[in-house]
Amino acid sequence: MSIAKKILADNCDAISCKKCAYMLEISVNQQFGDLFLSSPCNRELPSAKNLFMAKSLYRSALDKLNLSDWRSCYSTSEEAGAKQVISREKSVSSRTINLLEMK
Repeated sequence: MSIAKKILADNCDAISCKKCAYMLEISVNQQFGDLFLSSPCNRELPSAKNLFMAKSLYRSALDKLNLSDWRSCYSTSEEAGAKQVISREKSVSSRTINLLEMK
């Protein structure tokens, strides 16, 4: 995933469609967030650090979806994607609260 993120950053100017570039960035951030939550090292509960990283990545994806030049061209698939990111972020928030309550 780190390589995918680097390739995307290095070649962002080569993508002429801003909407396509945003979708790629959003997808990479979602995938990265998912990896932090399901790391093989975390058989039981993810660490607070991994939860924080996952939430930060999901927040970054949401921020991309909320850009003003993006809103004017929402379609059903982008709205579904936004709902998915929001759902993931809420899940991470509730896990963080549960983890903190357990300590």
